[in-house]
Amino acid sequence: MQNIIKIPAIIAVLILCFYFSEAQTVTDTAKSKLLAEKDLQAVTVSSAKPFIVLSAGKTTLNIAQSPIATGSNVYDIIKKAPGIAEQSSALSYKGKSTKVLINGRPANVSGEDLKVMLSSMPGTNVDKVELLSNPSSRYDAEGGAVINIILKKNKAFGTNYTLNSGVGAGKYLKANTGLDFNYREKDINIYGGYSFNHSRLYTTLNTIRSLSNGTINALEYEEKNRNSKTYKLGIDWDLTKRSTLGFLVNGLSTDRDRIANNSSVLHYNSNIADSLTKVFTNGLSKMSGPAVNIYFKTKLDSTGKELTLNTDYMHYTKNRADNFTNSFYDDKGNEYAAPTHIINNSPSGINVYSFIADYVQPAKKGKWEAGIKSSYTTTGNNVLWQNNSGNGWITDEGKTNHFIYKEYVNAAYVNYSRELKKWSIQTGLRAELTNTVGNSVTLNQVNKKTYLNIFPNADVQFNKNENNQFGFNYRKSIRRYGFNYVNPFIIYQNQYAYSQGNPQIVPELSNNLELSYTYRQAYSISLNYSHGKRTLGEIYLKGDNNTTISSYGNYNSSDIVYVSFSAYQPVTKYWITSINPMAGYMMLNNTSTLASAISNENILVTQLNWMNNFTFKKNWNAEFSVMYISPFRYGSYKTKTLITADMGISRNILKNKGSVSLSVSDIFNSLVYNKEVNYGNIVATVDQKEESRFITIAFKYKFGNSNVKAKAQRSSKLKDIQTRIN
Repeated sequence: MQNIIKIPAIIAVLILCFYFSEAQTVTDTAKSKLLAEKDLQAVTVSSAKPFIVLSAGKTTLNIAQSPIATGSNVYDIIKKAPGIAEQSSALSYKGKSTKVLINGRPANVSGEDLKVMLSSMPGTNVDKVELLSNPSSRYDAEGGAVINIILKKNKAFGTNYTLNSGVGAGKYLKANTGLDFNYREKDINIYGGYSFNHSRLYTTLNTIRSLSNGTINALEYEEKNRNSKTYKLGIDWDLTKRSTLGFLVNGLSTDRDRIANNSSVLHYNSNIADSLTKVFTNGLSKMSGPAVNIYFKTKLDSTGKELTLNTDYMHYTKNRADNFTNSFYDDKGNEYAAPTHIINNSPSGINVYSFIADYVQPAKKGKWEAGIKSSYTTTGNNVLWQNNSGNGWITDEGKTNHFIYKEYVNAAYVNYSRELKKWSIQTGLRAELTNTVGNSVTLNQVNKKTYLNIFPNADVQFNKNENNQFGFNYRKSIRRYGFNYVNPFIIYQNQYAYSQGNPQIVPELSNNLELSYTYRQAYSISLNYSHGKRTLGEIYLKGDNNTTISSYGNYNSSDIVYVSFSAYQPVTKYWITSINPMAGYMMLNNTSTLASAISNENILVTQLNWMNNFTFKKNWNAEFSVMYISPFRYGSYKTKTLITADMGISRNILKNKGSVSLSVSDIFNSLVYNKEVNYGNIVATVDQKEESRFITIAFKYKFGNSNVKAKAQRSSKLKDIQTRIN
């Protein structure tokens, strides 16, 4: 309630800031009468920083040029980038799995926790986003592509603050606010920030499953009320002119409550009477993830030899409690059995320890890089299920599970790069030794695995001249499963559907190739091919009493081939358009180790991102964008068409120290995820609609010394582990 009361006050502040900015503009214009004609002209394209910059193997989005992006959160920004698609709660780039970095440090998360963490970060803090098709061996081998989020930095001594606030409206109101600061004096740099995000969102889910003698139609409506807080505090100390010692603590804290109503109708084709089951769910979830990083960086001499050491610790906890009430009705709407009650308590914890050393050695003809990484992760989940049919609470031994997972990863890499006239060559090799132990305490089962993988990569660029660039890139990568993939705990939806992890899965390996050509950093075409082994994917199993169990498994292999084109073209002095079409095939090949065969149907996949940026007089900017993804089949499911459109306007105010923006996401409310499942004995259609249409007002204001020179921003090295937390 307090957050809702604050929202009108925020709107009032935005209106006042806009009013006084208008008054100041009129005064300044009167004083500058001799320049009136120039002021009436739109700002030319050359004076604005391009929103999209293309180069061989990389696409850069300059977020500050987008009123839609600055009014959005980081997760929504990434989803709308060219070539990005969301598939089964995972982000892909040109059909490949991805790893998200923040200032060059791994920061991917998956599933619900991905949305929570990145949705809590306002877009106003982002300078640009880099999309790397095949990064070098210095990066972790995890993920086929990299999305690097680069945060904004400042430029001189002093103190600087940035205030961000926003309010949005969909079915319900949402709001966010945050304050970042940076202080530097002599050899000390202290920086930090805090942000708060409140949202209440709905999701509808309609599933129709075909049976041999009928159908099950399940309709669910869910609302989630979430309050998220992110924080960071760091210090960098220049010990000498060549050495720096740093400390950083950051984290996320989220409280979420939810309610859901699920109605499942079991309809028979014969004369057997239909039945209806209604499930009412209410639940609470608390997540926290503080992390600590200590680093030391030194230049060993004046030739460029450099050593960087990082040590990290992260403790992540997630406590989830859900209450389910099941009611049973016959075809006439009469209760034929007493309601049953189910309680699920799922506390979990993760501890991660990591040490990383990176060394740079200049050579006479190039540069060498080498490094090591060692990490140790422990996860513990103690899931307790209890049933009550009117005779008291009884533990459900079939669902209750205590599972402990441990993982040791030791890695080393070497990388060499060289510039040779018009050629740029980079090649590297990375080795990773992994030991895992999965211990189901409840079942008294221990599953141990050890594997060593070698990951080569090579990148060759030929710069014929400043307008023509040719590129070839190869990279081998690994996709490790999220911790929920391997944990056999159950997530209950209704009596006919639940999901469960699979302790037997193994990581996916893939080989990735790219050929590219870029013209004038404005036009680019590339051919991408990826071949995966033991590809991770969704599987569906048939349980007792018409139950559907969704899980994860390793398919035999996958083949993905894409042709993509990008063009960044000025249309007029104030209008720049960017169009990014893609087309290709995604083929997931089955293996006999899975329960049953999948369809061999191959469908051409097309995707289109179209962005339009407008720059007008008096600091006005506007944007309109459209995203389209055609139907495609991938393994056990086939998707339907996905299309959405967004628009926004913004203006710099208060002598360019502030800005205000108004944006509308998913204008036509068309963002609906539809898929058809056809996996063995499971045939179903799924229609899911997450609330996506919002009107958002955002305000940003900088005060203090606006020319603070910040140290290079850092984030915890442990965020590569968060990519697998769900």
